[in-house]
Amino acid sequence: MTECPNCRTPFQSQRTRCGCCGVVTEPTAAWVALPARHPSFPSHPDGRDAWAPPPNATPDGVAKLGKTLAGLLLVQVALGFTMISGTLAALLPLPLILATATIVPLWTRSARLVTPDEGNRFGAGLAAGGWFIPVAGLVIPVVVVVDLLRTRNRAPVHTVVAVAWWVAWLGFCATAFGVEGMLMSFNEYSAFCYVLSAALLAVTVMRISRDIRAGAPTR
Repeated sequence: MTECPNCRTPFQSQRTRCGCCGVVTEPTAAWVALPARHPSFPSHPDGRDAWAPPPNATPDGVAKLGKTLAGLLLVQVALGFTMISGTLAALLPLPLILATATIVPLWTRSARLVTPDEGNRFGAGLAAGGWFIPVAGLVIPVVVVVDLLRTRNRAPVHTVVAVAWWVAWLGFCATAFGVEGMLMSFNEYSAFCYVLSAALLAVTVMRISRDIRAGAPTR
């Protein structure tokens, strides 16, 4: 047994990737030749050990959850053209929609847990719970996703994609739900907004998940 030089998680010396923080290194019995910390997990200003995610949140876990979420979203994009107002076909994607609505908050929370606090305006709790707060839920989710991109020094175009996702999602909500919150029949506009938001979110989720798994440096 040995320790990861970054997060101090014990594991077998023959492993080449830490299951907790994702550090990739050559197998060795002694860690003297390895970097002191992974660039994704900078040291604290007061000189404490390098930041590391909680034991129950790993980059690999976030990547797998992100892959599942992106797959569900892309399936919905493919089925989006069946969302015709007043037809049974409009109900076909409903199980996928419900599954996506469950996984999205879980993924944002997991991604936030493996991201250092610096540069993020909300914690892991609001990354998931922000979806369900009246009024604030119109802003918090997109802020969380944008911060996950910016803290990994992604080009502004990725932020534009994330904001476009949210605008499309709000457009869907405005046209598919009544004033009392009851789901109405899909029409051409709401179907277009939903398909567009699903496609843009899938792109954003895959980008962030790949960065997290690869250990992209954070600012």
